[in-house]
Amino acid sequence: TLNNDTRCLDDDQLFVVNSSINYAKNYKKSLDGNKKLPEPLLMKVVGSAGTGKSHVINLVTQWTEHILRKAGDDLDCPYVIKTAFTGAAACNIGHSYII
Repeated sequence: TLNNDTRCLDDDQLFVVNSSINYAKNYKKSLDGNKKLPEPLLMKVVGSAGTGKSHVINLVTQWTEHILRKAGDDLDCPYVIKTAFTGAAACNIGHSYII
């Protein structure tokens, strides 16, 4: 399902998701190989209503959790913390914090 949802993205959405996937893979490699951690990936997803921001944010979260989650990890400690500026946006991206 995750692969199929990712294949349906436009170029801009795919850039955000691929950047996040690459970061998560590099992060995991650095943990496994005792190497220096990559610089944190900081993103702000913007666009007008209906452009798929929430969909992209949820895909990024799912991919990151899929790549980094290990057996025995505490499910109450996510690898991605989603935030939003408004209550409506927070509802669209799921359980998140309003800043």
